[in-house]
Amino acid sequence: MSMKPNVVVIGGGFAGAAAASALAEAGVSVTLLEKRPVLGGRASSLRDGVTKEDVDNGPHLFMGCYRETRRFLRRVKVADRLRFPKRLEVPFLWPGGASTFCAFNWPFSVGLFAGLLRFNAMSGRDRYSLLKGLFHARFPRRKDLAFLTVSQWLDSLRQTPGSRRAFWTPLCFATLNASPDVACAAALEVVLRQGFFAGKKNRALGHSTLSLGKLWPVDLPGYLKSRGGLVASEQTVTGLPVRDGLVSRVELEGGNGGEADTVVCALPLPAFLEICPAEIRPSYAALDGVRFSPILSVHFWFDRPVFRGLFAGVLDSEIQWVFNREALWEGRGASAGGLSLVVSDAVEFLHSSSEDIVSRVLADLRKVIPDVPAPRHASVVWERQATPTPTPAFWNSRPGTSTPIKNLFLAGDWVDTGLPPTIESACRSGHLAAAAAKKYLEERSLRREPSPC
Repeated sequence: MSMKPNVVVIGGGFAGAAAASALAEAGVSVTLLEKRPVLGGRASSLRDGVTKEDVDNGPHLFMGCYRETRRFLRRVKVADRLRFPKRLEVPFLWPGGASTFCAFNWPFSVGLFAGLLRFNAMSGRDRYSLLKGLFHARFPRRKDLAFLTVSQWLDSLRQTPGSRRAFWTPLCFATLNASPDVACAAALEVVLRQGFFAGKKNRALGHSTLSLGKLWPVDLPGYLKSRGGLVASEQTVTGLPVRDGLVSRVELEGGNGGEADTVVCALPLPAFLEICPAEIRPSYAALDGVRFSPILSVHFWFDRPVFRGLFAGVLDSEIQWVFNREALWEGRGASAGGLSLVVSDAVEFLHSSSEDIVSRVLADLRKVIPDVPAPRHASVVWERQATPTPTPAFWNSRPGTSTPIKNLFLAGDWVDTGLPPTIESACRSGHLAAAAAKKYLEERSLRREPSPC
């Protein structure tokens, strides 16, 4: 913080990285502050203490409609680290059964509907119910989806228990990290409209060929440095003092700090509320009661491969996803026999010990993959506040990028981007905040206003 930057970005997750890189690309001097030693935020990796291999704090899939995420990765020149298949294919496992949902590469939504007809995880009656429900969801007439839960919306669409079990509930957990009983219907409608109904490229599911910690965090500092920017890690922001209606400096733990012309705060919601200037704190009072959904990942190391695919959804189980680390990462950084199991909105496990979690998850895995041997090692990784739970109350109270303080802008998955709280929403918010900050600096320069510092 020895130099006076034009813009300080607080937070080194996807939102902050997207904002900082976009500002640097536009020729703006930017300093990115991160509390931890590494970048990545709530979608990152850590080193397992026993095997010394990377494990993600929640393996992620990337939809083809993640335009802002892919734009950010292209900017940092790492977009080739994502792999996207030519069509949507999702294997599903359940006790005693398996089926793969494939969407054909046909025009409009015809390929999606045709693929569902062949998805035998449901009965014929359930598939008819689902197709009818998707048709009505494709052309929604209701204007109150922002005030309904997904379950209430599905009730109005008369969806059968079988269609909910095999399609709606897995989709809700996968994209919203929440149960249909609490998630906002408008959030799921966005997923359907921008992903599933928007063509084959948009609904494809891609994956990173490296751990999340190596997808972009190791490349971003060099990118910013080459454009006159800086990443300062292990910097905890403690306050944003306001003078003459503008943020004048960024205070850091230990009494240090630096001046700032403009600030983009890309912290998670609880962290932002802790440093939010008192002058505008009442504007965000509605966010005090926001609930968060945890993500639980259990990483296993077996002596032999037990699952040959890349990933699979799991039905009728406490786990929702199985990820084959060796296959996903193409043998780079993952040994044979490495599996990661994911539980979305894992509130049922919050008070369980690691030993109990491993036992329960392993028992469920053996129900869908027979003859799974005893693991040689297992690791439990929590992201206890992975995403804000997208309830109707949250959906209708999300703030925008701009704040009542003219030189303070917000980014993060909790900011209103029109998308659910996802990686894509975080990247979109970062790009919106960068554009707003750049516009503010340009307008201030035209008006020849003095710096708030």
